Amino acid sequence: MRTIDAPSKYISTVFHRQSISYTSTYRPLKYIRQLDLPDGKLLFNELTGEMILLDTEEFAKYATSFPIEDTLVKELISRWFLIPDHINDLQLAKQLMAVFESINLGFSQPKIKDFTILPTTDCNARCFYCYELGSSKKWMTEEIAKDVVSFILRSKVDGSIRLRWFGGEPLYNANIIDYICKSLNKMKVDFASTMISNGYLFDDVMIERAKHLWRLKRVQITLDGTEKIYNRTKAYIYNNVESPFERVIHNIEALLKNDISVTIRLNMDLHNVDDLFNLSNFLLEKFKDYKNYYITPYLLYENNNLPKKPYERDLLNERRLQLKQFLEEKIRFKNEYARVMKYINHCMADTNTSIMILPDGKLGKCEHYIDSGFVGDIYNGITDIKIFNSYKKMSTPLEKCDQCELRPICIYLACCPNVKRYCSEYEKNVKIQELDNYIYSVYNYKKEKNNDV
Repeated sequence: MRTIDAPSKYISTVFHRQSISYTSTYRPLKYIRQLDLPDGKLLFNELTGEMILLDTEEFAKYATSFPIEDTLVKELISRWFLIPDHINDLQLAKQLMAVFESINLGFSQPKIKDFTILPTTDCNARCFYCYELGSSKKWMTEEIAKDVVSFILRSKVDGSIRLRWFGGEPLYNANIIDYICKSLNKMKVDFASTMISNGYLFDDVMIERAKHLWRLKRVQITLDGTEKIYNRTKAYIYNNVESPFERVIHNIEALLKNDISVTIRLNMDLHNVDDLFNLSNFLLEKFKDYKNYYITPYLLYENNNLPKKPYERDLLNERRLQLKQFLEEKIRFKNEYARVMKYINHCMADTNTSIMILPDGKLGKCEHYIDSGFVGDIYNGITDIKIFNSYKKMSTPLEKCDQCELRPICIYLACCPNVKRYCSEYEKNVKIQELDNYIYSVYNYKKEKNNDV
């Protein structure tokens, strides 16, 4: 038996090794995904996130008999791949999640490591699908930015911190980014930053500032299609200018040349589903000489992310999975592990050490809530613990989901407006395929990295 991917320290802290009962009989845990390799089986534990490799002989023992005195069986029991017959798998999963939620709800006014800062909630694009449509448009002033710096200095952890620039379009108020980063550099604060941007406003001078002043390491840029579809979808506010598509593609390459990684997000919907395959081929050819970029497709649902008709969802799911598999074959797998029970937290909303700073100085927890759900402000810190903790509440899965073998990895926060609470049988099969792809990707990555799998 070889360990391919160990449980995270968070899982190990809560889910200790299982003790052996010599009076019990054992069986495989329900939530084990098994995948074939030429010389054995990959086993992925959905409860713990651990992945192991059993050779053919070991798997035969795992699948057919469980003599407790056997060394392999003892190890499989201790790692929760085998459990006693009398244990209820579903109750075990529920208990684990309840413990995670209980731990996470223990608020103790922590120091902050991740600061998501919105220089503005306004934007230079007019995407028809933007979830911020109708939200108030606010701009951070230099006076507020000065107070943001003071807040960061008072509330940050010791050591390095991370800044994440968001909006609106953060580059629409780039002077505020300059001000905050200059101040932190002057104070000798150790930080690095990332950004979510449409990429339009970058130029060579700004990229130079981004690299050295902002310490920008990665940018996520959304592309909605090839030139005609992209330009129509983004609907930038500028008139009589060069093609926005060509400008953004140029800027992506300029970022890559300056060693700033770029994640290209493809938003897929019925209006562009076929065009994204053409776009992907174009991008793969355009950036073939670079290694610091990644392309990933997401489904786009209109009307506040409400699902479409079932047959449309199935079509989009199928096409997205096809595109994702195509891209993963072309682009070397990045070690961007799925959050499959690897962490107690799921996103910035339920992470104690993460905070969002709005342009007017209010503090929030989720970028989907920029006009409500505030937890405090930069002057008084986190003051509304009730709202702060409300972001950590997990949703209750539907009763029909209780028997699903994917139950432990379908975990969503109750406050999240961006996920569906149910799936069709087809969508379930898509999730299974994606999980399998993830397992194989991790295995291949570890094999290449360690050269000893």
